[in-house]
Amino acid sequence: MPPRSLWQELVAPEWSESAGDRKESHLDHRPIVYLGPSLRRSEAEKLLPGEYRPPVKRGDLTATSPGRLVIIIDGEFDQSLSVSPKEILALLDAGERVLGASSMGALRAAELYPFGMEGFGWVFTSYQSGRIDGDDDEADDDKHVLCLI
Repeated sequence: MPPRSLWQELVAPEWSESAGDRKESHLDHRPIVYLGPSLRRSEAEKLLPGEYRPPVKRGDLTATSPGRLVIIIDGEFDQSLSVSPKEILALLDAGERVLGASSMGALRAAELYPFGMEGFGWVFTSYQSGRIDGDDDEADDDKHVLCLI
């Protein structure tokens, strides 16, 4: 059996390959993943089963069900209003787990890390260290790679 990725360990520890096929009851516990151009959905689904939604924008998080892990990878920057830190704080205050990586997720995770949002990957680390200091740095740079494994 191949080793599980860090991504799988972090967000889905209850999904064990040794437990056999996933049971239908796990469908209610699939994470909600806001994903766009950072990674093709077909590739993401190989890493993590989830309910995949388009890049997050203002107001989207109010449609999440309680008890569901929320993973923000991509979000809208210019097309619509971006998801606000206040929207994410509302989920965190309600005891929900919110993770971020790569794009909008990394930016919000770096901003909200002190309040419980979890971040991972190169972009998140770069925001935390100050290597990247604004969303315009990240949004215009094609060299950033999604760090999931």
